[in-house]
Formats: sequence, C-alpha cells, structure tokens
Amino acid sequence: MGLLLAIEGTDASGKNTHSRLLEQRFKEVDGTRVRRFSLPIYESVTGEMILGHLKGHWSVDVHVEAVQEAEYMHDPGSYLFQCCQLVNRLECMPAGLWRQGRDDVFIADRYIASAYAYGLAKGLNRDWLLRTHRSLPQPDLTILLDIPVEESFDRRPERRDNYENDVAFLRRVRECYLDIFSTLGPTYVVIDASGTVEQTHFRILDCVHAMVDERPDLAHLLD
Repeated sequence: MGLLLAIEGTDASGKNTHSRLLEQRFKEVDGTRVRRFSLPIYESVTGEMILGHLKGHWSVDVHVEAVQEAEYMHDPGSYLFQCCQLVNRLECMPAGLWRQGRDDVFIADRYIASAYAYGLAKGLNRDWLLRTHRSLPQPDLTILLDIPVEESFDRRPERRDNYENDVAFLRRVRECYLDIFSTLGPTYVVIDASGTVEQTHFRILDCVHAMVDERPDLAHLLD
C-alpha cells in the first residue's frame, strides 16, 4: 500500500504551504507518484453548496420532527451541513485513494480531522462523527499545525466567510482539534506551527520520518 498524509489546522496555520512543500519533497523520490488535494473542493455541486452556506447565502432549515428519534441531533441543520461536506469528500477525492499502489503518496490539505474539529465545535455528537467518517480511506499520519487564533488573524487579516470571521468559534475549533488529537492515537500528531516556514517544515519531516521508521513497508518512499 501507499501513503496517505493529512495536514490539518485552523485558518492561516500553513496547511497550503506545508502540504505543497511535502508534495515537492516526495516528488524528489524516483518512481513515487504524488497527488495533493485540498478539501473541500468548491467547484463540485456539493462544493458550491458548502461555499454558499459559509458565505451566508443560504441556511439549513429542517423540521425537527423529521429527526426527533435521534435525541442527540439537537441541531439538525448542522448535521446536514456536515453530511454535505462528507459527500464532497467522497465525490472529490482522487480515485486512486481507494486503490493505492506501493509507490503512491496522497497529501491532503484538510481531511477527516477537520470534520471532527469543526463538527465538535458546532456541538455535533462525537460518536456520530467518528462512525460517519469510517467509510473514508484512513490517513497513515495526520499532522495538526497548531497556532493561536490571534496569530491566525495577524497572518491573514482579511476574512473570507462566516466561520473565519467568528473568533469565538475558531477558538472552539482549535480546542476541539487539540482534544481529538489527544485521543485518536499516535498517528495524530500536534506540532507548533508558530515558527518560521523552515522550522515548521523540519518538524513535519521529523513526524513523517518517525512514522516511516515504524512502517518499514513505506521506507522506499523517502529514499
């Protein structure tokens, strides 16, 4: 099997920068096929729905009676929005993820952990989130680029949607990221991303090398 890496974090934490640097690093290895993707993908049907919701163009209005048997579903609109994002992951992920070859590397800019963190921050049921995303290919390593929300705003003062403008919500998201990473096991790793790009990149590489040291079957991908 190949390798699936996910880079997670709140806004302006460096996900795009560092997922691209990792992509370049793996492309230096002869014979390795590297595919980077970023979620959500807004160009699809569900992506347009997600973007419209984030920008406040529409909201989910559901009759509570339709889900009254699920007692934990106190906010059905948020559950439906989460389902919309799950469908986006399913329809937009590279097809090769389902049939990885020995020399395939996939790098995700946001993946499953973002669903957990943002879903928990919205008050969604933890067990429901975990069960719902078990159908997706599971990452070999997920790295959280952790920065304070205040630093996020310093790095990128302009805000693009309702989530990015809500400081209190972003603080909850960060707390939920840290909580979920503390419980999901050794393949979920938190690193301090407050330093320079070079410092953070080397921390990421250290995490990748440590993971590969535990997986001899992946050693050829870093030769």
